[in-house]
Amino acid sequence: MSITRHGITDGPHGRAIVRRAVVRGDSVYLCGVTPDPAGDIGSRTKQVLNRIDHLQPQTSTDKSKRLMVAVWLSARRRFEAHNAAWNA
Repeated sequence: MSITRHGITDGPHGRAIVRRAVVRGDSVYLCGVTPDPAGDIGSRTKQVLNRIDHLQPQTSTDKSKRLMVAVWLSARRRFEAHNAAWNA
């Protein structure tokens, strides 16, 4: 089964240190997609979703095929605002 890497960031000696997305067969794996450290949780959630959406055409996939997403919030009190942005 072939593996295709997208969004490669080179490190020392020309070795890749980050791959934004890896496609193996019918599965796509994204590395930790994070927002810029400014703005409220709603705007940061939108920024992460936009970054994921930008990677999807490169990997021949779309939102309807997402199986799992792990979200890490710094505080439980931010969940409602995050969830509102997510659902929008």
